[in-house]
Amino acid sequence: MGMPVVQSFFEKVNMQAFVQASPADGAPFILEDYINKAGQVLEVAVRTPKASEESNFDAARAGFFGKVAEQPGYIFDREFVTADGQNVVMIGWESQSDFMTALGTLSQMPEMGAFFGIIDASAYQAAIVK
Repeated sequence: MGMPVVQSFFEKVNMQAFVQASPADGAPFILEDYINKAGQVLEVAVRTPKASEESNFDAARAGFFGKVAEQPGYIFDREFVTADGQNVVMIGWESQSDFMTALGTLSQMPEMGAFFGIIDASAYQAAIVK
């Protein structure tokens, strides 16, 4: 990205955390292919499995994100990894109301409790595209 694009981005973001991450699967990722309209929501979370839970991470993630993907307004989720091995996820939603409804629904599901029970989250932010 050129400097004007970077400057424009940072003028629009209330940054809560900054990490450099690469797609966990190694495939290219262009955020604008998924999130590209005003009103959409992007969630970003940085988290790691708790000690002794590393072997349970993939199964618990699959169970929870299977439910996430069933929610109305879900656009995508994608897993990333930082240079120091933290897991980062991006989740896209069509609207704030879809995001809030999904959050309420998911918070009642055992899959969310199971997944959140094995991770330590170090940063989280949800932002509405302007």
